[in-house]
Amino acid sequence: MLADSAAAYPTTVRLDIAGLPANFMPLFAGGRTAFVPEGEQVVVHGGVSVEELIVPFVKVKYVIGTGMNSSAPQIGFDRFIQLDWATAALNVRAGAAGLDDLNALLDAAGLGVEAKKKTRTVLNRLWLEPRAELVDYADRGVAIHKTHSDIPVAALCWGMAVATYPFFGKVAELVGRLSAIQGDCASAEVHRRMSETYGEREGTRRMTNMVIQSQASWSAVERVEKGKRVVRLHQQRSRTTNLRHG
Repeated sequence: MLADSAAAYPTTVRLDIAGLPANFMPLFAGGRTAFVPEGEQVVVHGGVSVEELIVPFVKVKYVIGTGMNSSAPQIGFDRFIQLDWATAALNVRAGAAGLDDLNALLDAAGLGVEAKKKTRTVLNRLWLEPRAELVDYADRGVAIHKTHSDIPVAALCWGMAVATYPFFGKVAELVGRLSAIQGDCASAEVHRRMSETYGEREGTRRMTNMVIQSQASWSAVERVEKGKRVVRLHQQRSRTTNLRHG
């Protein structure tokens, strides 16, 4: 029967397709033809053309660090920063302390040479040597610190951290959303969602932990069950309108 059909339609193409029954032998219309009454024109899908036999696969992924904010660190906040360290850096910029005071705190924490260097890099970007577009923002924070003693230092450091390190802000956003209903959330869920944005690359999980630990030191959250859950802490509202970053 197949031979008769093939002879009747010489432009057809026979394909031996793996997986089909032995008595199932399909013929495909060849060229730009179709199995329709002669002279009829149709628009169809299927056939033996390359466009129909090859299925394209496109993988789309989110790329961090492109566009207008390309000067911002992709992650950057890769160290645990105690609140007193960040406070000391703020005081140095405010002229109320010296670098020796900050270094003494880091030395007292027992940081190694490399760890101290990386910690200083984070603190430099946070207060001591902010990016050019954040210098005015940092100076406004210093002015608030000098004139409004009732403004918590943690709030000022938080504002600078969010502006300087988008990664820090993203962790804060996720913890806030996930804990909005019950007041706490699973650390694993925060890690999963950060990986969706920043990729399953080495360091994403570790740096997310660094941010959460820092936020705990700043009394914004509490880590419980050996760090498996994050509890949001109630904060008093502060008058920080002058620190808005445009």
